[in-house]
Amino acid sequence: MTQVDLIFGFGSLICRSSRMRDAGASPCAIPVRLDGFGYVRSWCFRSSTGFTALGLRLAEAGEADKVNGVVFEAGQDLVSLDRREVGYTRVKIPRHSVTVLPCDTTLTDDDDDGVLHRLLTEATEGMDTAANASEVAGPSEEESGAGRSARPVVNLWTYVPMAESLGDI
Repeated sequence: MTQVDLIFGFGSLICRSSRMRDAGASPCAIPVRLDGFGYVRSWCFRSSTGFTALGLRLAEAGEADKVNGVVFEAGQDLVSLDRREVGYTRVKIPRHSVTVLPCDTTLTDDDDDGVLHRLLTEATEGMDTAANASEVAGPSEEESGAGRSARPVVNLWTYVPMAESLGDI
């Protein structure tokens, strides 16, 4: 079964040229919102060279934990993204936290954005969130049926600052 790694970008990874230049990732990106993931966007990441950057931090009691960003395909090399995101750690996002937002363009299966949109939508809509809250995945072997091509297993990741990289928040 095929595996696809998707990344949720909420800061510089929203920028197409940034994610392509530094990570070799796909130029295609789909707007999404994370809701109920337990994190909020914050200027909380302190780099080793002294600048402060966007990060995700745990939401405080009563704080709305909604974060807008984009999802893009990581490609074949998650290691290059991990290297780019030094000081952050990659964590899996539960599929029930993902809402695919409307796009401004017409998407078709003939373009890469349309294929990514369909893949993400199929992986996050209509799934049993209680049984599969820890991952975004395709159907079981029984669901895919004999003779039909199974949907790929979809892993959805984001990067959060490591404890030692957190600034004063």
